[in-house]
Amino acid sequence: MSIKYELSEDSHLLEEVIRNSEQFLRIITFRFFSEDFARTLIERANNQVDIEVITTPADNIAKEELRPKIEEMYATLNSKGVKILQCPWEAGLPRLTPTSVSGTQTGGMGEKWYSVHLQLIVNEKQALITSKNLTSDKNLDIYFLDSDPDFVKLALEKIEKVKEICFGQVKVDDIAIEGKAVEFVDEKTLRETVDLYKQTGRLKIEHYHVKKLPDAILSKGIYVCPFEGKLRDFLYKFIDSSKSFLYFFLETFFDEFVVHKLQEKIRANREIDIRIITRSPEEIKQNRQKARNYISEVLSSNIKVCYLPNIQAKFWVNDSWLAIPSGDFNKINLGNKDGKDLWKEDTQLIFLDDNKGQVDEFKNLFLRYFRPIDIGSICIKDVASLFTKLTKRHGMQSSSEAKNYIARLKSSLIIKTEQDVEYVINLAIALASKYGKRKVEGTFAVMAIVLYHLQRSEQKSEDIVEKLEEITEKCNVDEAIARLLYLGFVVKSGDVYRVNVEKLVKV
Repeated sequence: MSIKYELSEDSHLLEEVIRNSEQFLRIITFRFFSEDFARTLIERANNQVDIEVITTPADNIAKEELRPKIEEMYATLNSKGVKILQCPWEAGLPRLTPTSVSGTQTGGMGEKWYSVHLQLIVNEKQALITSKNLTSDKNLDIYFLDSDPDFVKLALEKIEKVKEICFGQVKVDDIAIEGKAVEFVDEKTLRETVDLYKQTGRLKIEHYHVKKLPDAILSKGIYVCPFEGKLRDFLYKFIDSSKSFLYFFLETFFDEFVVHKLQEKIRANREIDIRIITRSPEEIKQNRQKARNYISEVLSSNIKVCYLPNIQAKFWVNDSWLAIPSGDFNKINLGNKDGKDLWKEDTQLIFLDDNKGQVDEFKNLFLRYFRPIDIGSICIKDVASLFTKLTKRHGMQSSSEAKNYIARLKSSLIIKTEQDVEYVINLAIALASKYGKRKVEGTFAVMAIVLYHLQRSEQKSEDIVEKLEEITEKCNVDEAIARLLYLGFVVKSGDVYRVNVEKLVKV
């Protein structure tokens, strides 16, 4: 079999490609600071292997104290026959500071965005698409290794494409600029790019012109984004093509437009199974509260979520397609509009495969890792605090089960105000009092949630069970309905239940 793949913290497949090289080795990596990988590359160069590595400059490393060591390592590699090509192109403009190695902008971890954000390794016999950088970091990475000659040829062509985009010379006015990326910008952006280069020596493209970027095509192959299609467009077409399931394994989920696209998909197909494996919002370096809000929104849309630590891997799978992209769900990786006809995106890679065997294997791989979080976990702390305050006011206690039920309600409905949550908790307290209890157990919380839903519309038993399926089991819902009928808070007409308003207002 020509294909090997795995989801692992072990980089042995990457090492295999490097050690198996006999004639040439071509590498693109977003970051490179592993001395172990450097020694292996030097060993291969000593065996007459022609090696080129495209990576980002040393000031793309977050720890400033490491940067001089990395520059020294790059110099050593060059002197030993390993050609290091440092892509100088910046994408976007996070924020300027005066404290970088280059003297104009701090590098690493959000202060500076270099355009190359992908990993691809090719020798004369094998090609590897991976999320693993040439670093010593231990993360959960994806490895897809193929020794089919046509795949190797295609991967090598994509490396040459990236090399052309980053380093191919273009003459503008009286100067030569490295990087044919400038051919995808409008005249105004070109002028700004050239002026900045003349003044500072920096190469930075704020955005591309949308009409100069080709359409994304959902077809088997490897694509350099956005120059062969915008990554966001590939994603949206991937979502549109799904029929019964959509699974996403990714490092970060931090994009409101993707949330809206998935919700749109669910409205069009209520039966579709959408699942996401990602890092917890607490691991997001950007706005953690915003990340939690995005997770709350997808949970409320009946999208299941699993948290795993140390994810760096990315892959998507649906009924017909496997996709291995280099980018996560955020604006700079997927790309976003930056004006009417302008598009901001760093350089990404996406591999698409419609082989049914591969699709099924990656589906099963995803499901082996998937363990859904409790939907109430996203807001349990806030709910527990409010629950404790309200029960103490009435001289009562509350069970953890009751708190979990209310938290799941809040998460499943994206209740934005404390008033609705407080109303349901107070209902649960009142119902517990009706039974002469001094503790709000889980059953009273479920009863209160049933009343909360029935106040909005009369419903059949199966409709109530369906609405609460993310909150508790059917048997608990049935028990809650029976108790409410006994107390007279709910009445039944035929097979439909409704609230007894006269009785409820006296609570």
